Amino acid sequence: MDAGFYGQMGQQYYLSLFSIIMELQNIFNSWASGQTAKKFTEKQWLLSKWENIEGIDWPQEKIAAMVDQITMRLGLLPDHSLLDLGCGGGWLLKKMQPIIKKGVGIDISFNMLQHAASFFQEGDWVTGQAAQIPFKEATFDRLLSYFVFINIQDKEYIKKSLQEIHRVLKKGGKALIGQLPDKDKSADYDQDKSEYLDYCQERFSLGQNYRDENYVPLQLYDRDEFCEMALQTGMTCRSDQSFNPFYRPGQDLTINWRFDVILEKNS
Repeated sequence: MDAGFYGQMGQQYYLSLFSIIMELQNIFNSWASGQTAKKFTEKQWLLSKWENIEGIDWPQEKIAAMVDQITMRLGLLPDHSLLDLGCGGGWLLKKMQPIIKKGVGIDISFNMLQHAASFFQEGDWVTGQAAQIPFKEATFDRLLSYFVFINIQDKEYIKKSLQEIHRVLKKGGKALIGQLPDKDKSADYDQDKSEYLDYCQERFSLGQNYRDENYVPLQLYDRDEFCEMALQTGMTCRSDQSFNPFYRPGQDLTINWRFDVILEKNS
C-alpha cells in the first residue's frame, strides 16, 4: 500500500468511505462463503441477475463474445498489466489472463478473494476498494471494473474512485467501466429482464436467487454526467452500449439500457 497516500486522507473522510462499503462488503462476504461458494465454484459469479439462480451456466458463445468485447474496448496487448477493480470471485480476470502479461484482482470482500485464489492460483489478489486503490500511481496499463459501479450509490464516492483510477493508470493507459444502468432506459431493462426470466424458466430447473434474497439497489446513471465526472480527473471519456447480459441465440450482443465508458489517461 502507498502509506503516504493514506496519510494525507482526513479521518472523517476515511470513516465516511468505510461506512459506504460496509453493507456491500457484508453481502459479498456472505455470498462467497459456505453453501453459496460450493454452488458457484468455477461459474460466472454475479455477472447477471438470473445467472445467480442455481443451475444456470453461461454458454461458451456468450462468454467468448463478452471477453472479446472487453478485450477490444480496452485494447489489451500481451505486454499489458491489468487491474480488475471489483474482481469478485476472479472469474473474469481468469478469462483475461491468457491475453495479458500480468493480472491483479482487487475486491472489498476477503471471502470472494479466498475463493478466487482457490481456483486461480496464477492471479494476484488484494483486498481494497475503488475509492482507495492500494497501489502507487502509474502502476497499470489497463483497468477493468465490470458490474461494479452498478452497486455504488454515493456520487462523491464515484468521483473519488475516478480520481483513483486516473492515479493508478500509466500515461496512455485505459480503463473500462462496464455495465452502468442508463437512467433513461430503465423501462427497456425491465421488459428485457422479464423476457429473459421467462426464457430461463422454460429451459432450466431454477433454484434460489441469491441476489434477490440479499437485495442490492442498482444505481442509475446519466451518460453525460458520468463522463463529465471522468473528464474532471483529466481523462478522456467515451461511452458505448454494453454487452447484453441476457444474451441468448438470436439476440443482439449489445443493449441500450446499460452503457460502458472507456477512459484514457493522456497525462
